[in-house]
Amino acid sequence: MAYYNNTKIMKILSFFLLFLALNVNAMALSSNSDLPVTEPKLIYNHTSFEYRTLDNAGLSLFKNIDYDDVLDHLEIQTKDRVNYIQLFDEDGLLEFQMPIESKHIHLSINDFKPGTYTLNFKTDESPIFIGTKLTIK
Repeated sequence: MAYYNNTKIMKILSFFLLFLALNVNAMALSSNSDLPVTEPKLIYNHTSFEYRTLDNAGLSLFKNIDYDDVLDHLEIQTKDRVNYIQLFDEDGLLEFQMPIESKHIHLSINDFKPGTYTLNFKTDESPIFIGTKLTIK
């Protein structure tokens, strides 16, 4: 009789653990629901490239964006210190990820071939990467 009770208890416990695991997974997948989904907003337009932010977090990150024609550099100044920057190509492949630890970023536009790149920023203030799009014409 004790064996029957242990088996029944194990089945109930297994079902409970499966139910708990599925709920935790569903919560994890929906954790970004508080992020606003918006159309990419143009934040800098130049004859050779366009730079867009993917959401409102990107708009609030930037303090100033300018382009140096002489050096062919996109100069980005952020409100918060950027810890890491990631660059993905059009196919979503990671080109590079590097620590920055600065509020001033200089990107040489000559280093990019024509196409659209995703440029992500990680700051102390944001638990997730903040996405932007760089389109080289």
